[in-house]
Formats: sequence, C-alpha cells, structure tokens
Amino acid sequence: MYTLVAAYGAPTQVSQPWQQLDVATVKALPMNQLFQLYRKVYFSLDAAFLNDPIHVDAKIFYAEYLNSTQTVEQMLAQLSNNTLETVASVPVFTRTTTRYEDAFRAGYKMDVSAPYSHPSSIVHPQDKTEIRMIRKNTDMQKFYDYCMVSVNGFYHMTDTDGQYVYLLGGGKTLLKSRQNHLGILSFQDIGKIKHIPITPSMVYKLDNADSLSLRAYFDLSALDTTNKTVFAVIGGYLYTPMSGQMRQYSEHTWMIDFATVPLLERYYEASNYLDFSSLGLTVKDKSPEAINTPEFFSDAHFLKYLTHAQSFIVIVDTPLMYEQKHFIRHNNYPGMFISYQEPKHSLITANGRVANYWKAYEDSQWAVNVHDAYWYHRQALSIDKKDIVTMDKANLPYRTYYHSKGYFLELGIDKTN
Repeated sequence: MYTLVAAYGAPTQVSQPWQQLDVATVKALPMNQLFQLYRKVYFSLDAAFLNDPIHVDAKIFYAEYLNSTQTVEQMLAQLSNNTLETVASVPVFTRTTTRYEDAFRAGYKMDVSAPYSHPSSIVHPQDKTEIRMIRKNTDMQKFYDYCMVSVNGFYHMTDTDGQYVYLLGGGKTLLKSRQNHLGILSFQDIGKIKHIPITPSMVYKLDNADSLSLRAYFDLSALDTTNKTVFAVIGGYLYTPMSGQMRQYSEHTWMIDFATVPLLERYYEASNYLDFSSLGLTVKDKSPEAINTPEFFSDAHFLKYLTHAQSFIVIVDTPLMYEQKHFIRHNNYPGMFISYQEPKHSLITANGRVANYWKAYEDSQWAVNVHDAYWYHRQALSIDKKDIVTMDKANLPYRTYYHSKGYFLELGIDKTN
C-alpha cells in the first residue's frame, strides 16, 4: 500500500506557478478532478516495503483514472505492492519571463534607409522604408534570434545581415507619424523566435457562411511548430494563445477569434502610425479618413489586413508559455502611470497597443511615462457595431477621450533548474 507524503504540481491555469500542494487536500481529491485542476503533478510515495520514498509522474495514472471518482488516497491504497514507473527526482521549476526595454535607453542607434541601400544614399525620403538598428559590442544576429521590436507601439517584422537588424516597414511608420518610439521585447530567457510573413495561401475560413473578420484560420503545415508556442501579430497588435483570442485548432492549424476584438478601434488607432493603403479601401474625397465598414470586414479586404506588412506569425522555441496581466495605476496626468514593482514587461494601453515607456524610481514607486495613452471615444461607436455603415475618426463632443488604463503583460515559462 502506497502513502502520499508530498505533492508538487502546476495548476491548469498556465499563469499559476508550480507549487507544493497540501497533502491532505490532494489525498481527498477525486482523480478526475485532479486531472482537471492540474496540468502536471508529481507524487512522492512511501510504503512499508520501501527504504526511501519514490517519485512518480501522475501521468502514469491518466489513462486508467481520467474519469474515476476514486480519491487519490483510495487509488493509491488499491495499488497494493504494484511496481510503479518512477522518476529519479521531482524537478524544481522556476519562472523566467520576457523583458521589455526602450531601444534608445538601451543604447541602440537607428537610422532609416531604403532596402538594400546605405542610409547615406540619396533617395526620396518615402523610399526609406526600413529602420536599421545597431549597438556597439552587441551580437545583432542574436538580437534578431531573440527579440521582437515595436515601432510607436506596433510590432514590425525584422531581418538581419548579421551586422544590423532591419525593421521592415519601420521607416514608413516613422514618416507617417513623425514619431520615433522603439521598444524591444526580449525572449532571451525563453527561447529563439522566428518571424514568418502571413501569405494569402495560409489563410482560410472553415465555413462559407462564416467570415474572416469573425474567425480566421491559418495553415502552418509548412512550418515546424512541434513543441513550440505560436503567436500572431495582426496589424501590429499581438495575439497569443494564452489570451483566448488565438488557439490551436488542429495539428497544423491555428485560429484567431475576432468576435471580442475591437477591430474598428484598432484600425483607427493604428492608422495614425501604419500605412494601410495596401488594403485598397475606398477613399472619399471629402472625408478621406472615413471607411465603409462592410467593405473593411469583407473577406477580400480583410484578407489584405491579415497579410499586411505588420501582420505575421511568431514561433517561439518553447512548448508551453503563460501570460499574466499586472494592472497598474493611472492618473489624470496624460501618459503617466504608477507601478509599485519595477516595470520589466511590455505595457499595454488603449485597444491593445504596446506603449513604449520610460521609467523612473521616485518616492518608493515607479513613475511610468508614455507618449500617447488615450482611449478615444469614437462617435460611430455610440450605436451598435452591426449597424455602423461608415466610420471616421470623429469623437463624441462631450467626452472626446479618456486616459487609458494600462497593464504590464508578463509572458514566461516554467523552466527546470
């Protein structure tokens, strides 16, 4: 007869860390609930015929006891003296996370250039569509392998020649907005990443009655996604499987559910910075910023949004990541937040945009300052979204904007020591 002497597990919610479990509670837990509440559990067991306790991975009981209402204690008692598959020791997990830093504060130098040309080349400013990054004594190939970069709060694809890292389309973003805020999200303690452009052949819908703007499916069968985490960047915004908006549909297919995504708000928020001319939307002479919403949501035009220059797949070389949101205080001073822990993660504001921030430690708290942290109260959104035919940037006159709330987005993994 085996007796449980210790239990170590990770709750089903990936955001919850590995922890020592209360033995009495685990003993009384039905086996089917154990597998529902924990994604991984290790048991330390003792018995009269053992000199020392043994360690087992609870997955060895999964096939037989998945639907069992027997408690853990009852299950172990009926095993009698059965020989169990053991592990040498219970692994100890620690959390490692991504890190965010302002590129200029980190010492990187940037200039804009036309593709395949030196920044000093005499070309029209509109042809300088790329940003070139470098820092002394820095392996830029390693930077490319481990970092994502946001330009004015929107993620851009990167490329490298080993000496410099290039932000594709970053020059266009700077020229359109006349702002140059760059942020770095480092996965160095997580795993290598790859940026894969989204092509029309990857995208499909499951049902002809469905629409891409409601649910879009991505065929990644040509890519190696085994034991990896897949993110997506759509129109500069990050979508993660941990958020619930993106999930794996089959072995090689991922799906993004746009039902709860503020797509119109995101389009207008991003249009101040990104070039959306490639979407081919109808432009009215008297109101060039207005869009026909049925046209925007049509499959033909929404496909162009999904394959935009700032839409791509990100593959992280680690199988299971977690996501946790840390909400921070905002106040009535524009672009200012207060944090009681040192800011280390990307700051998300408004409609999901990354806010490039500077931080300063003052009076036992951190002052976090960003350039633009407004949530605009669009006039068109005062009616039901399904009834909107035309939308522009006009705001409601009695309250044109609010100071946006914000949260730090922690992305990480549980890593064995």
